[in-house]
Amino acid sequence: MDEHPSRSPVASQAGASIDESEHLAAVLRARRVMIVGIGLWLFITVSDVFSLPVFWPDRARELLTLRVMGGVLAFGVWSYVRVRGAALTVVELRAATTLFFTMVCAFLSAMAALTGGAYSPYYGGVFVAIAIRGSTVHEPWQTGVWTLAFPTLAYPLTILAWSLLEPEVAAQLQTVTGRATLSSNTTNLLLAYAGLVVAGHSLWELRRQVFTARVLGRYRLIRKVGAGGMGEVWLARDAALQRDVALKILRVGRGLLSGQAVARFEREVRALADLSHPNIVRVFDYGVTEDGLRYYVMEHLRGETLADLAAREGPVAPARVVYFLAQAARALAEAHRRGIVHRDVKPANLFVTSSTEGRDIVKVLDFGIAKLDAPDSDESLTSTGVVLGTPTWFAPESVTGSRVRPGVDVWGLGAVAYLLLTGHRPIEANGALEYASAVLHRAIPLPSEQLGRPVPRELEEIVMRALARSPSERFADAEELARALEQLGAAS
Repeated sequence: MDEHPSRSPVASQAGASIDESEHLAAVLRARRVMIVGIGLWLFITVSDVFSLPVFWPDRARELLTLRVMGGVLAFGVWSYVRVRGAALTVVELRAATTLFFTMVCAFLSAMAALTGGAYSPYYGGVFVAIAIRGSTVHEPWQTGVWTLAFPTLAYPLTILAWSLLEPEVAAQLQTVTGRATLSSNTTNLLLAYAGLVVAGHSLWELRRQVFTARVLGRYRLIRKVGAGGMGEVWLARDAALQRDVALKILRVGRGLLSGQAVARFEREVRALADLSHPNIVRVFDYGVTEDGLRYYVMEHLRGETLADLAAREGPVAPARVVYFLAQAARALAEAHRRGIVHRDVKPANLFVTSSTEGRDIVKVLDFGIAKLDAPDSDESLTSTGVVLGTPTWFAPESVTGSRVRPGVDVWGLGAVAYLLLTGHRPIEANGALEYASAVLHRAIPLPSEQLGRPVPRELEEIVMRALARSPSERFADAEELARALEQLGAAS
């Protein structure tokens, strides 16, 4: 078999995207900063209702109109970030944050133009808004240099634009004092801008180094390479054995360190520790730090998931599909013999690495929601209404909430084989609800029909049997499926 190029430095948790938890934290920080800004804006708006008629009676209506318009638009941006949540891309999040603060600065600058122009006390509000933006949004200087530029430049550009509408502002800028004051204000903002870009980069870099400098037991964390619903996966260095390892940490914060989360985390460790098989990721160590941080250490893998491979190569040759799936089936057969059902078999949880001889080796990952044949491993670890697994890869019985049996994993392997053979999932659906209905009622086309060309008949029969809607019509467990695949492989 051809050796696959190395694409992922470490086996990632449940196929989650890189730095998912860090991105979610950034979204939450942005939402908090925006809601604090909106709260301050509303507070000052109420204050202006009483103060503006006293200090600027001729401009009170226009100033309050600008206040209300700015508040409404800012609330709209915050609502967008809140509704989109973790679905926001990095670009969208940066754009939304930049737009929010640019609007605030622009409206404050417009109010300054109506209340003395370059001499207006509202200039101070612009300065405060930029300071809040720079001190709360930490990012590399390459990003900060332009995202912070928009709110900073909003002040001089708004004043200059308003001079075309307001004779008083135009007249002010025609004087030496007026131009000097505007230049001084703009220079101060630019100096603050430069300092905040540097400070933001330093804080961003410091946050990246926090975990790198931390040592868990004998393991030095190098960089985060994956994150999922329950934990983070880090590339780490084993100081005693001088080797790289993958270290999975139970994520803390936001109430995630609950009794159930700890129990599931420890259950995953037990499941992996009990399974000694060349096609299952190996666990080397487990530990708890003095401050209660739980982690376990597994082998460091180089390669890619079958999800990445399928996306990169498209339909995979049938012989190669048999080769991959037979290894995964043997690994799950070992789990089934020990009373363990994986429950989340999908391409992202099957990792292809290479042996020292250059042979492809499939490793089964992520036993985080595995069902163990033990008193504490059944639904006692599942909160009411919580469904475990990846909904758009569910077997039919997982949708209906039937008892978990090895047939769930057989279905998962059949779905993986179908994707590799055809480049399509056996059930294509938009979202979990549509999938739930489709997997119970929609017929799955034969791989040859989906692909538009012949597929070896014996392999097609194996895949379709694994994807039978009724568990009784499938292979009894992964052992039976593995035998069928191995016989097919030997025959070819």
